[in-house]
Amino acid sequence: MDNIILCSNNITNYTWISNTFIEKYMLSANGSYVKVYLYLSKCIQAGGSGLSISSLADQMENTEKDIIRALKYWNKIGLINLTFEDNVITTIQMENPDILTYKQKSKEMTSPDDNKIEAVSEAAKPQPETVSEVTKPQIRTVPEPPKLQSEAVSEIAQKETNMLSPKQMERLSENEEFKWLTSIIENYLGKLLTPADIELVAFLYATLNFSSELILYLYDYCISESKTKPSYIKKVALAWDEAGVRTVQDAEAISADYRTVYNTVRRAFGIKRSLAEAEKIFITNWTMTMHFSYEMIMEACNRTILATGEPSFKYANKILCEWQKNNIVTIEDLTSFDKAFLEAKANDAKTKKTAAQNKTVSKNQFTSYPQRGYSKEKSESLEKKLLANILES
Repeated sequence: MDNIILCSNNITNYTWISNTFIEKYMLSANGSYVKVYLYLSKCIQAGGSGLSISSLADQMENTEKDIIRALKYWNKIGLINLTFEDNVITTIQMENPDILTYKQKSKEMTSPDDNKIEAVSEAAKPQPETVSEVTKPQIRTVPEPPKLQSEAVSEIAQKETNMLSPKQMERLSENEEFKWLTSIIENYLGKLLTPADIELVAFLYATLNFSSELILYLYDYCISESKTKPSYIKKVALAWDEAGVRTVQDAEAISADYRTVYNTVRRAFGIKRSLAEAEKIFITNWTMTMHFSYEMIMEACNRTILATGEPSFKYANKILCEWQKNNIVTIEDLTSFDKAFLEAKANDAKTKKTAAQNKTVSKNQFTSYPQRGYSKEKSESLEKKLLANILES
């Protein structure tokens, strides 16, 4: 049998070479072995067929023994899996270098306490369930996953640290649904998943207990916003979790509301163009971090226009930060705060006016001395003496 069947495990249909392969595996490998690996990657990711040991030998200008030696080397490393039939290679399956490295690190970091974790009892195991076909609100189509035996991974998640232990991560990596999920996300992102990407998917799946459908919708939503960094995706996921989002329908509703706030701010500021990324960051902070309602955001924008005469996101942010500092979350709170502020301002003005008047009086030197008091008789006597002195002169 000369032709070899090629298949992949979480390898995308693009010629992507992982940085993990370059840094961890390539530098220590023989150059001819690396050539074989790179060419295999190209063939698999391009959907090539009709590959054979002899054709590889011709392409590499090596002997068939050299090709087999290279394949066995990568098989030993774990980057490819070989299937034999009558001592002849029939199948080559390539593994994701990032996932392989993560598994190795997980095994190395496994603590004695993790080894003491007992397996989930048969009574506690859930019944087999089928993962239904993902309903996509966008154009992308998702293949239906196979029937899977669910594992109780979420029960061992450490939500306080947002991380899974190495033992838990190793157990999760064997979950067929999780493996299917990571392969679909790879296609969404158009790249091989990094360890940070895998940790995030594990966090969503096992810690937040998001369903596969909800996780895929989350990635689809973030990609539509041109935001694919794990930190941003996690921030959105935490906001959804806090808002009680548990289904795709819940996520669609909150996503529609979030897009609505863009239009709300644009109308309040009189902006007709699309919002810049820096402006969207302000709005994200107001809604997801500061948790202000559209009504409060609209009021802040209106006050910004009245105060500055221009759509200043920085000024509106200053207003909202001041409201948050004073625990103002509703229009009623704001009305009470404004009333108290105006009263305090009026009292302050009255106090300043009284102080100014007192200061003016104190500056009059004449009134600084005590005035003499005379009776009527004394006044008449002094008057007569004054007239006598005038006549004598």
